[in-house]
Amino acid sequence: MYLGLTFSALRTLRPEIVVVIVSCTPFLTTLFAALAGLERIEIARLAGIMLGFTGVVVMCGVASPGSAPPDPLGLALAACGTLAFAAGTVLFRGRAHGLAILPVNFWQSVTGAVVLAPVALAWGGPWPVPAMPTVLALLYLAAVATIGGMALWLLLIRSRGAAKASACHLLNPVSGVVLSHLVLGTALRPTDFAGAAIIALGLALTLRPSRTPSVRPAGAPAK
Repeated sequence: MYLGLTFSALRTLRPEIVVVIVSCTPFLTTLFAALAGLERIEIARLAGIMLGFTGVVVMCGVASPGSAPPDPLGLALAACGTLAFAAGTVLFRGRAHGLAILPVNFWQSVTGAVVLAPVALAWGGPWPVPAMPTVLALLYLAAVATIGGMALWLLLIRSRGAAKASACHLLNPVSGVVLSHLVLGTALRPTDFAGAAIIALGLALTLRPSRTPSVRPAGAPAK
C-alpha cells in the first residue's frame, strides 16, 4: 500500500510535496507504537523528529510563487500511503518481531502481488513492449528497493525499535538530493546543505540512547 499509493500520488503531486508527507512517518509511528503499548513516547525523541522534519521542509520546500494548489486526491493518496507504512512498521514490531526476516519479506511480497493482480487486471492499462531501460528500472525496484531495502528495514526495526527506525525516513530528501546530483547532475543549493545539517541534528537527538528502556522485548506483556 505504501509504495503503490505514494507512486500514484507522484502522478499529480510534485515530488518534494510527497517527500514531506512521507517524512511524517516518524510522528505516526511513534504515536501508533505508544498506543499499542510497544514503546514509550519521549520528549527528546519527538523534539528530534520535529527538528528533522523542519530540515526536510527546508530542503524540499512546499510552496513556490505562482504554483497551483496541490491536488487533493494526490494529497490523500500520499497521506494514506504514509499511514499504511507507519501501521505496517508497528505491526511488524509487535507481531512478527521474532520471525525470520527473509521468509517474512518473501511472503509479504507474494501477498502484495496476489492482492494487486486483480486490481491491475481491472484498472491497469495495456502492457506495452518494455524497452531495456524500463526492464532494468523494474528489476532494480523489485530486487534492490523492495526486497533488499525492505529486508534492511525489518532488521532496523528489530534492532532499534519502530520509532527510532522510522526516524530514518527523514533522510529521504538527503538521499534524493545526493543521488540526483551524482546521477543527473542536478546543482546543489544552499538550502540543501542547511536542511541536511538540520536533519542530522534532529537524527542525533532522536537516535541517541534512551536513559530508560523505551522498547519492550519481544513476547513481553505490554504495561
